[in-house]
Amino acid sequence: MRPILFFVILFLISCTKESSLPSRYDSRVVGAVSSFKEQSWGTCWAFATVSTLESNLLRGSEWSKSGESSQVDLSEYHLDKFNGFNRSGRKGDRQEGWYSGQGEKFIGSNHDEPDDGLVVHLGGDYQVSSAYLLSVGGAVQERLTPAVNNRDYNSFGNTPSDGVLLKNNYKYFLPRDMEWLSFSGSDEEKREKVKKAIMKYGAVASSQNMRDEPLAIASDGLEIHMNVTEKKLNHAVSLVGWDDSIVYKNHKGAWIVKDSDHKDEKTGKHIGIFYIMYDDLHAAKDKYMGAIAFSNIKENSFKDILTHSLHGWRYNTNDNLEYIRSVFKMSRDGNLSKVGYVSLDKDNEVNLDIFVNKKKVTELNFRHSEVGIFVRDLEGVAFKEGDLIEIYQRNTSGKYGFDGSFMMEVLLGKLPKWGDPVSVSSRAQPGEAFYKLKGLANERDFSQYAQLDWIASKKEKDKVSQTASPTLFLFLD
Repeated sequence: MRPILFFVILFLISCTKESSLPSRYDSRVVGAVSSFKEQSWGTCWAFATVSTLESNLLRGSEWSKSGESSQVDLSEYHLDKFNGFNRSGRKGDRQEGWYSGQGEKFIGSNHDEPDDGLVVHLGGDYQVSSAYLLSVGGAVQERLTPAVNNRDYNSFGNTPSDGVLLKNNYKYFLPRDMEWLSFSGSDEEKREKVKKAIMKYGAVASSQNMRDEPLAIASDGLEIHMNVTEKKLNHAVSLVGWDDSIVYKNHKGAWIVKDSDHKDEKTGKHIGIFYIMYDDLHAAKDKYMGAIAFSNIKENSFKDILTHSLHGWRYNTNDNLEYIRSVFKMSRDGNLSKVGYVSLDKDNEVNLDIFVNKKKVTELNFRHSEVGIFVRDLEGVAFKEGDLIEIYQRNTSGKYGFDGSFMMEVLLGKLPKWGDPVSVSSRAQPGEAFYKLKGLANERDFSQYAQLDWIASKKEKDKVSQTASPTLFLFLD
């Protein structure tokens, strides 16, 4: 082959990735965008999560297969109330307007710790969302929850038995794949992955630093937004399409964004759709909040869910662990039907060995192209009351996800008091899980696992208990 022809072919191959995608795509056109809703309080993260789940359901048949005859509509405020991170209310917590903390009667979902956890309605992230989906069993139908708004905080409810109910004969819709598409790669690689995910799933959850006034108005009348300076996030949205032809100054190409909060400065009306330029600092780029695909959603049936990691996945171990071993003592007879776990690094191979009373009963092997949380089915794992279930997880990456105490930067920063970082403590106890370092013979208790970049400062160390547990969820029938 002639050298010139060879280099031309290489050039053409290198240009086929993103150019093979359409220059404009809008999930609204294919009916994969659910109804536009306006949030109350600081719940954008819950609305963006649910919007993404709804788009995925609209792309498939799982909603109708479940027997639901109404339009696809999941509950944002069930996620807001029962996510497992909320602290109980305190005397003096405001109960009016969008800034409501629900008051001193509110019973939080963070194991009733009065000084530890998020203030309800005032921020969250997609790791909070994933922890909720795993610990509750999935998102639930909106039609079985009351209409909630910031003009009547009692409609939300202060306990699991009033307002939005923890249990109400719900059907649970659980994404089996929760992938962090922006965890690694160049900006161009991330953009290509997000575009493909939007075409396949309908929407991808994302975030931005939002300012009310737009930079410009596009020819179709939609606002154009972009942040290239502010490093802190303050708003969650879902990406439902793109348009490569949108231009603002020397910036070209934009995401089509579905939103639950932004309002027109002149009319005060809710704006449900606008553009964010590709060159935005965070959208489709931020490591943990830029692009999360909640997909492969199935109706989930279960009787109980067991975990030592109430707050799901918050941290990553270093890469010198040979395996982690999680231990569960069973309180009744039943079957282990599904397991949820974290996979770290691209093209990571995950091996799960499952033992009942020290006898290996099954083995699972998976390969995941993206970082994320995954739920997979199990068969033939029966247990009886008093049995000991042990799960060994081995990752070729040597890295594992875990829940540890942390200081959370809420999206609603710069607000007085409640916009400050909030402590959320792990519930891990000794004897629940263990890890083995490569090259060492003995295991160590995972509750004492720590690394230099886990707790960032002495000030934070003084605020939270430094215990940890590997992120693992067992679904029991």
